[in-house]
Amino acid sequence: MTPTTTAHTHKPTTDPADDRRVGEAARAAANPNQSQPYKSRRLVWPVILSTILGLSVLGLGYFQATYVSGIELNSHTWEQRVFSFRRDPFTGVQLGGVRHNAPVQINFWTSVANPRAKKLDPAIQAHWKGKPTEPVRWDLVRMDDSPLPGGRASILVDLIEAPGPNADAFWPSWSNLHPQRAAVLWPAAQTLVAHDLYTQLPQLFTEALLENSLEEFSSSVGQLVKRALAKAPQP
Repeated sequence: MTPTTTAHTHKPTTDPADDRRVGEAARAAANPNQSQPYKSRRLVWPVILSTILGLSVLGLGYFQATYVSGIELNSHTWEQRVFSFRRDPFTGVQLGGVRHNAPVQINFWTSVANPRAKKLDPAIQAHWKGKPTEPVRWDLVRMDDSPLPGGRASILVDLIEAPGPNADAFWPSWSNLHPQRAAVLWPAAQTLVAHDLYTQLPQLFTEALLENSLEEFSSSVGQLVKRALAKAPQP
């Protein structure tokens, strides 16, 4: 009896990863509209990066829009200082506290004053008569980058910053040349500022430039201050 032999067929082993790739290729060929995983990933990352970039630009623009700064003046010492804070541009709500620092050097402020505020030139301050008894205030000079007019204190700052013929500060030089008239002018200006009567200052400074006697000047200044105080609103 002839023995029967059985032929064993050996199938080659395959890598499971290859099988998956083959299967995905077959499904893609059967359905060309099916989304591809790798292609989807390549499309998602640019969208994410664009979104992050856009939000960063908007956040930076909002942060810059919240910044508010300006200059204010002390009603007793006439010091100027810079203030800054952050405010929501949509609601006007202040965000955080107010910071103060010294402004850039300008002609009639001395460079050796308080490190956080510039004080008045000694040529002017030497003629003051003590300190006002009214409560001290910090009055607005101006808000930076604002279309609105300056605050009341800007009247005083604009007057004193007026340049002289040699492009120097006019009023400190005038005070040195006319010490007797300066002794009348600056106490009167001090009183008006202490009572928040900045609008009376232009007339006062005009009186100082008139060519009249010291007695006439002193009398006209006294009457001007008296009338202004009589019309001033009472606290």
